[in-house]
Amino acid sequence: MRKIQILFILFLASSLYSNTNFRVMSYNALNFDGTSRLSDFQTVFENSEPDILICQEIKSEAASDVMLNILNTAIGGYARAAFVYDGDINNMLYYKTSIGTLISQDEINTSPRDISEYVMNIDGSTIRFYSCHLKASDGSSYEAERLAAVTILRSHLNALPTGTEFIIAGDMNFYTSSENGYQKFIAYEENNIGRAEDLCSEVGSWHNSATYAPVHSQSTRVENFGSGASGGMDDKFDFIFGNYGINNGSGIEYSSSSFTSYGNDGAHFNISINTGTNSAVSAIVADALYYASDHLPVYADFVSISGGGVTEETNLIISQYYEGASYNKWIELTNIHISEEIDLANPQLYLVLYSNENADAPTNSNFNSINLLTGSISALNSVLYQHVSAILPSYASGTIASACNFNGDDLVILTTSNLTPWDSRIDIVGNGDSWGENTSFCRKSSINMGSQNFTLFNWDEYTNTAVNNAIVGSTERLGEHFIDTPLP
Repeated sequence: MRKIQILFILFLASSLYSNTNFRVMSYNALNFDGTSRLSDFQTVFENSEPDILICQEIKSEAASDVMLNILNTAIGGYARAAFVYDGDINNMLYYKTSIGTLISQDEINTSPRDISEYVMNIDGSTIRFYSCHLKASDGSSYEAERLAAVTILRSHLNALPTGTEFIIAGDMNFYTSSENGYQKFIAYEENNIGRAEDLCSEVGSWHNSATYAPVHSQSTRVENFGSGASGGMDDKFDFIFGNYGINNGSGIEYSSSSFTSYGNDGAHFNISINTGTNSAVSAIVADALYYASDHLPVYADFVSISGGGVTEETNLIISQYYEGASYNKWIELTNIHISEEIDLANPQLYLVLYSNENADAPTNSNFNSINLLTGSISALNSVLYQHVSAILPSYASGTIASACNFNGDDLVILTTSNLTPWDSRIDIVGNGDSWGENTSFCRKSSINMGSQNFTLFNWDEYTNTAVNNAIVGSTERLGEHFIDTPLP
């Protein structure tokens, strides 16, 4: 790897006390050499207003400077990363200096092009950005090359500290979400530090499918010119991934549903982006997108919570769910931090029950019971909450909680708010009809973060046993949970 260290300059004091909203845009700039299409890119940036721009296909350092000048002419206040030559189509990061500070950058050696890593500080939160330009073309050999590159990146991410936040963006050249490279990004594995989630909810076989017309990002043209691809809008090659569980109430948070293929109104399937009327952008912007590149830029919006980092409440997980015979029901919570005690009242934490699954739309108001949690949990220790009539094993003790009145098809969440419990959730357990009837579920010792994703709830994070078995693991007892890698 080639390492470039950059002086870390602290923010102005005023920026340390407020959250920062920012837009991350990824744009394949189509062999940009700095000599043409300048006004087209300027029009695109003036209207899309990226705060952090991740580019692929920048041909030279001189071209990097030209693109920086375009951004500063269009909006102003940008700096760039150091240029690293990796052939004739290279990565580059541009960022508003009012948004954050670039700490360091690195190159991860992959074929056919390196993946660039940029480490930034935004409001005290450390966030890593990765620019990928994976192998193009359809076919098994090309898919294998994409998988190899993603595997190297995931191994790199897996070696980072637990709780690392990252955003991966770029021209991935995936034709379908079933491709092994895409699946490697999102897969549940023994080491999940590097697990990612696709921030675009439109997932499937994108290639030449009208179903996914609103998220296609190539090609902006039917015509063939300027070395760009032709054929019209029929592929989703450009992606933004976040670390799995990115919305955990601290650090960097994704603004839900903000992923956008900029300039795509969903009505230009297999035609040029500027054909007829484009309801997403003006005719001037549609023309600029047509001429600037054969890719549309894609963006997603984020907020950095001032102070950043892992917070006390995110050190807590639901480590066991038990739905036994009769009234034998309880929830176990575990402090997964290696040394810090959790005060359950500072910030205030709650245990909430949603009955009958509420599969369509759990909300801030349709829950059935809520329990204010009190006391504290010392590092690497667990507490139990039980049904009022539950009979615990002789060695265990619990606290009565109305949220433990579940019966196998109910959802239980851990949250930081009694006013907006669903929006403020930090961990959940349950999803599906009769998923937990007469069953005990224990979080695997490899899991050291909560889950907030209801629709993608992952039972692979748990082991389960039959009713009335309070000892779930080979060494665990009720009220004792083990973590392979505690949070530092």
